[in-house]
Amino acid sequence: MRLVSVVACLWVVGAPVLADSHSSPSRQIQVSGEARISAQPDMATLTLGVTSFDPEAARAMAQTSQKMVAVIDKLIAFGILGEDMQTSQLTLTPRWEQDRAYDNQSGRKLVGFEAANMLTVRVMDINTVGPLLDQVLKVGANHFRGLRFGLKDTSAVEDQLRVAAVQDAIAKAKVLTDAAGVDLGAVRSINDHGNGRAAPMMAMEAARSDFSAIAPGSLEFNHTVSVVFDLEVAE
Repeated sequence: MRLVSVVACLWVVGAPVLADSHSSPSRQIQVSGEARISAQPDMATLTLGVTSFDPEAARAMAQTSQKMVAVIDKLIAFGILGEDMQTSQLTLTPRWEQDRAYDNQSGRKLVGFEAANMLTVRVMDINTVGPLLDQVLKVGANHFRGLRFGLKDTSAVEDQLRVAAVQDAIAKAKVLTDAAGVDLGAVRSINDHGNGRAAPMMAMEAARSDFSAIAPGSLEFNHTVSVVFDLEVAE
């Protein structure tokens, strides 16, 4: 992981706050800083499934279930644990077509049923993602909803971001106070605004027969804090 850039947005609050009639005015500055870090992903989450059509509802569901069993067996063969697989959708939908027969007042007829079974899978070894997708396609998977890369543990990245964001806020506050001819005082408060991530997402078509060229790229994380400092002004 490497620190890519650190940027900050700053503003100064100079309104005096009186504790009582005998106290001196309190002067403060509030600074907002943002840190950004780029990290290499070490896991992937994908959603795949099987859809089948048949004039009979039971047969459509049976065909889908049979193919999904083969898909799950293949995932297990690639080392995917049961705890890293979860059924995310199971549906049975009637399919209708237009019927122009004079005695059909509804204007449509039932032609069959489409059964779908979707599975969300966490892949802990991203080097196996391409070969894994190739193999599940061969045993019956015909529906893919996307592939997202991520980190197994983001705590180390989040700690780096917080440190970098606070350091940036301090540096920017010093620039402002030096320009104003005042001294930077103690930290009064730190507000942690949290972090965000823009993870690369790729959509896939079931017609594709070779997923081996998948590139995980990198992940961008960011974090923002705001810090309030006292200003030390010579009377």
